[in-house]
Formats: sequence, structure tokens, C-alpha cells
Amino acid sequence: MKKVDKKEEGKMEEKKIKVSENAKEKLCRTEGKCDSVKCTLPEEYFEVTPAADIADDESGAELILEVPGANASTVNVEVKDHILSITAASTLCRRTVPVVYKRDFRLSDAVEVTKIKAVTKDGLLTITLPKSERAKVHHIQVK
Repeated sequence: MKKVDKKEEGKMEEKKIKVSENAKEKLCRTEGKCDSVKCTLPEEYFEVTPAADIADDESGAELILEVPGANASTVNVEVKDHILSITAASTLCRRTVPVVYKRDFRLSDAVEVTKIKAVTKDGLLTITLPKSERAKVHHIQVK
């Protein structure tokens, strides 16, 4: 693994990755989905940590990631052991090497995992993280 460019906290981070065929097969077997984004990674790619904005309100949180060149067919969003993992293959290249966006977030128990939604539009991936009913504030009327 060769580190190419690391920028300040809160900005994109890039790493040049060389993936062996063995590693790609292992990723594929681990996921159990041979058609997932991880299984179609090129042999060498730039791993970029995308910039993200998080907005929180009473109903839940919205996570917005910058993933230019990625679309719904190249984005993979998974939750395992309260870790939200995002992988997005881009049509963009950096120094003639394909770009792949990757980022993980730890989720609290308050997130209703089965109701998470993700949408891509204009280079942005928007993930809606709804709060579970038990995590919402309930107002109790006092008499």
C-alpha cells in the first residue's frame, strides 16, 4: 500500500491500493455476493475517503457524502455490527488509476438499521438514518 496524498482532517484522504486476485476473491467470498462493488474492484485503484456532512434532528440523521463519478449501480452500503460501510466505484481516475471511495461510520443503537435509505444524485450520496421509536423524545403531558 502506497500512501499518495493525505490532506487535513475533514477533507478527502487518498491512498493508492494494489489488490491481488487472491484478495479480490477473498473479499467476494467474505461478502457472499460475487456481483458486489468489492468484487469488481480494479487491480489497482486510488482509495479516497469522501468528505461527509451529518445533519441530525428529532426523526433521525442524514449523512451526505461527496462521491463524484459514482452512481447507484456502483455504490455499496452495508451495516454489520453497527458499522455503516460505504464503497463507491467512480468513473473518475487519478493519474490514470480508477478512484474508489470508502468510508465507515459507527452507528448508535438508536438507529433503526432496517429502515436506512440511500440515494445518489449529482455526485452526492445521501443516506437517511432514522431513529428507532425508543430513541425518540416522547413528550408526556403533566396534569
